[in-house]
Amino acid sequence: MRKEHRRLLEWWYFEREKQAENRFQQSIDADYYDNLQWDPDDAEIVRSRGQMPLVYNEVAPMCDWLIGTERRAKADWKVLPRTEDDVQIADVKTKVLKYVADINRAAFARSRAFADAIKSGVGWVDDGVQDDEEERRVYRREAVRLYFGR
Repeated sequence: MRKEHRRLLEWWYFEREKQAENRFQQSIDADYYDNLQWDPDDAEIVRSRGQMPLVYNEVAPMCDWLIGTERRAKADWKVLPRTEDDVQIADVKTKVLKYVADINRAAFARSRAFADAIKSGVGWVDDGVQDDEEERRVYRREAVRLYFGR
């Protein structure tokens, strides 16, 4: 168990270090969307001159436009048959996929992941099967994004 734990920790530390610069850049991208576009030292210099560090955010409206376009352009599943004998089973598969997407509110998870991808460059959707009898067996949800603070 200790050997396995040590190996998992090594992987975690390796990936954390490997991804640190990329996550830092993602954090900066998210800050630009949130109107945090001034370097704190530069903003303090401007304030010391009696001025306000103004931001004319051109990033957020463009991101919001893209996010809104994705939300308006929803797509539904459509399984196409390969042969004439597959028409009925293709229709059943289409209905099953539509049902699973509806009960898991897949469109909302996809939209939230898309918004993360537009704002910071990475958005994840987690699809899977779980053994819990109390919950839905097949699930879809957006993965949580984590940033290193700036």
